[in-house]
Amino acid sequence: MKTRVDPVTFEARRNPILISNHHLKKVQPFLKFFKTHGQWILWGGLPLLLLILNFARDLSHLEKKYEWERLTIGTLHRGVSATGVMEAVDVADIKSEVSEIVEKKLIKEGQTVAVGQPLLELSRAKTLLEHEQKKTAHASIEAEYKKAVRELSVQRSLLKNMAVSRQQVEDAEQAVEKTKSALSISKQEMTFLDKKLASTLVRSPIKGVVLKDFTKLGLRVSEGNNLITVGDISKFVVRTKVDELDINQVRVGQPVDVMADAFSGIVMRGKVLSIATQAERETFAKFEVVIEIVDSGGLELKHNLSVRVNIVTEDIPDTLSVPIKSVIKKEGDNGWVVAKNRFHLISKRRVKLGLVGGDRIQVLKGLKPRQWVGYEKITLDES
Repeated sequence: MKTRVDPVTFEARRNPILISNHHLKKVQPFLKFFKTHGQWILWGGLPLLLLILNFARDLSHLEKKYEWERLTIGTLHRGVSATGVMEAVDVADIKSEVSEIVEKKLIKEGQTVAVGQPLLELSRAKTLLEHEQKKTAHASIEAEYKKAVRELSVQRSLLKNMAVSRQQVEDAEQAVEKTKSALSISKQEMTFLDKKLASTLVRSPIKGVVLKDFTKLGLRVSEGNNLITVGDISKFVVRTKVDELDINQVRVGQPVDVMADAFSGIVMRGKVLSIATQAERETFAKFEVVIEIVDSGGLELKHNLSVRVNIVTEDIPDTLSVPIKSVIKKEGDNGWVVAKNRFHLISKRRVKLGLVGGDRIQVLKGLKPRQWVGYEKITLDES
């Protein structure tokens, strides 16, 4: 059975221009209507378009005001919370052994250095002159000692032949002891000056990274002043203090969540390495706990970084949680958060809150997985 084809459609297949004219005839009534009423459509649609654009701009500005976290079902780590300081495991604070001027810097902060690598050159003209003078004096004292030893040998030979008295031999022995004592003191002074001269070229005692340079070119440093801090940044620990009321919950080997404002939203993993056996008393008794960082999350860690820790004592699996800082208001078990849906529409949500774990709090009602929750961005002062 043959299907009947519309003559216009049949011709349009043969002639493409014809189909254009055919469709043009169909839209002509709409074009005529727009020609008559187009100005009213434009005048009415333009404010609506501006309103939509203004709303989109405000929404984008509001969205950029917050850090956003997409919610997922996971494990809430409950435990003991505290603050602490992250430190490189092996750190060398290099101090000046002389009072001299910084003449030359051979490194910069962040640079990797080897054991014995020169870091700074201090002025050495004064120390070098002192060293040369002492070296000359030491040579003279050494010559006097050798002369005294030879003289004693001669006096003892003469005594055997009864050519000198016993007193002359004793005088020669005293001369040897005197010059020997002077030579011993001179050797100690030479050792000190050798070390002092060598210390004008400051070297790294360990392999690591230059964490801090305290010096300024052309300025004098005094003996005992800090010059440079070098640290091995391949391993880090956190030193924190736990209240005496919570210390009985802490055990060596427990997992630890480590957070830093410098790395917002990223949780590093650690474990309890050691617990002090004696409390330190400030206002309240606290015990120092050392935590080893076992997973930095790919971050480039810094020495002396302030951190927060949550020593995990209990796990709550398959639960929804949000950062505590995202809760903008809390009344009993209820709270309010700023949430965003998949269409990027932002609103305040009332939620029912549960247990706290570290810097997170359980959400029992009001939010769902794959929604977003926001908290205001923190601007760090780098000064």
